[in-house]
Amino acid sequence: MLNPRWCGWFLIRLRAILGSSLLALSTNGFAWSSTFSIAARYDDNANLATQEEISDMGLNAGYGFETLQGINRDWQLGYGGNLSTSRWIDHTGLNLTELGAHASLHRKFGLGPYAPRLKLQAGVARQFAKVSEWSGTWLRSEVVLQKRFGPQWQASLAGAYHQLFAGRAVFSTINREITARLDHDLSARWSVSTSAGYRRGDQLSWCRNSWPPFIGTNQWRDGIFGDDWFPYQRTGRTFTAGVSLSRALGSDTSLTFVGERMEARTVEDKRYHRQTCSVQFIHRF
Repeated sequence: MLNPRWCGWFLIRLRAILGSSLLALSTNGFAWSSTFSIAARYDDNANLATQEEISDMGLNAGYGFETLQGINRDWQLGYGGNLSTSRWIDHTGLNLTELGAHASLHRKFGLGPYAPRLKLQAGVARQFAKVSEWSGTWLRSEVVLQKRFGPQWQASLAGAYHQLFAGRAVFSTINREITARLDHDLSARWSVSTSAGYRRGDQLSWCRNSWPPFIGTNQWRDGIFGDDWFPYQRTGRTFTAGVSLSRALGSDTSLTFVGERMEARTVEDKRYHRQTCSVQFIHRF
């Protein structure tokens, strides 16, 4: 059961996100596009541990906005920002809030709906965490190539670089990833998407001081999962696979159901598994 204090906190944070975003858009004369989303999520391994996995549920809300300005027939310049916040039920130390800005270049290779499209984007964001040492600055860059193959089929390939400069070294991470996605419109209202990803870089997880080989060692504990849990970082590879089903509720509103499975492998061949599912409400303005 969600208690009233928990719901009240989340609604206040959500109101702040919407209010500040709409104020920013109203003071600019450009034509802006914006998206609001709110999602409920279940994670069966929130501590990303190799054993004694801990599950949790949470709510996420976000608001993003962007404007595009034509450079010439083929190129467009975009810039915008985003605000997002999350709230977890049992482990509030996982709560994160982010404020960011980005710039992008868009290129269309040809005319018509089937012409390939390219997007180059770079951004910076400030992360605020309940555990102060997890707060920090994100640097992100992304390259996305999209191609529509017919009225019902579209594919995309994306490469990304993410780096977090956090207040403590264990939370500071660098990752490079590549993601392939295939979208299919089943009807005017229903669509399905599948995705597969590969990420290489720093893997943040949590371990216990009572596990070998940590017995007797002095570890800094962040208090997120209580007892003798502490954050731990190793380099490794992560494989993801996901499927989503979307239902259009109107011309600008949709409801999306998402399931994803992840496996991470460190250089010591430690393996972590995670399954998540979520339902997300999206509205575009």
